[in-house]
Amino acid sequence: MARGARGEPMKSMRTVMQGLPGQLVVSQEMSLSRCMRLRYELSDPYAVRVAFTVDENDKAVEWITGRDLLIDGLRGAVGEGDVRIRPVGERDRGAVYMVLKPPDGMALLEVPAQDIKRFLQETETLVPRGSESEHIDSDALLRHPPRRRLRSSCPESGSGRDCSNTCRCRPRPP
Repeated sequence: MARGARGEPMKSMRTVMQGLPGQLVVSQEMSLSRCMRLRYELSDPYAVRVAFTVDENDKAVEWITGRDLLIDGLRGAVGEGDVRIRPVGERDRGAVYMVLKPPDGMALLEVPAQDIKRFLQETETLVPRGSESEHIDSDALLRHPPRRRLRSSCPESGSGRDCSNTCRCRPRPP
């Protein structure tokens, strides 16, 4: 992803994007360099999209995480479940570990803390922290509600999979 002339995130009136270097940590001895992309959109003010490739021939994998989770992850360990974030090393000069846990594995990404901080500062110029709800188009949400899939941890449908119509358990939201 391209950056501005001085390496800062690219920003429009509605979107902030930044490409940054990252490491996909495979083991204690091995990690793979990967270019990552962070994207923040005014239309979804609570979320940040994180995209990266696992293999050079694969298409990008995209995760959606909370902007507050990234902000808080610069200062200390946060998150539970599918996304966990924690700082590593010296404040502002160290890195951030992002642990992503899809149903079939795990990915550990190491990203320079300074790049994440720069990106988040730009998102806050677009939407100051605490004012996100002012940027939600509730009329559009009522006209076109997001489709949400229910998940279950029952033995019949499997952990994290959709319950079937014949399942006897009560599905719970993810």
